[in-house]
Amino acid sequence: MSAAGASLGFAITQMNNLTANQSNILLLVALVLWAFSFYSGHRFLMKDEGLLWANYAYLEELDTPQGQAFGRERMRGLLKKATLPSSKAAEHWRKMQMACLVFGAVLFVFWKLAVW
Repeated sequence: MSAAGASLGFAITQMNNLTANQSNILLLVALVLWAFSFYSGHRFLMKDEGLLWANYAYLEELDTPQGQAFGRERMRGLLKKATLPSSKAAEHWRKMQMACLVFGAVLFVFWKLAVW
């Protein structure tokens, strides 16, 4: 997320004195991709934090008499089933964050080459 934020800041500084032409569209698209990368990073962290709290609750429950009576393996299966959608969502947002960051950087390089 810090790389996406730094990229946003740098791209904004490059927008001074730009005219509206086709080569500057690449910079604008890179800016949008970096903004979405930043957003995706926040979504990933939200999902990941939820998974950490679910795991913490699972580990705390294992020490209780109810958890011991229910069985470690049965509880592990329930935890996995309950957290699978959030786990997949976290992985999706992590991939989106990285893809947007990389594609934004590639577009920025293309913009620099087009302007040069």
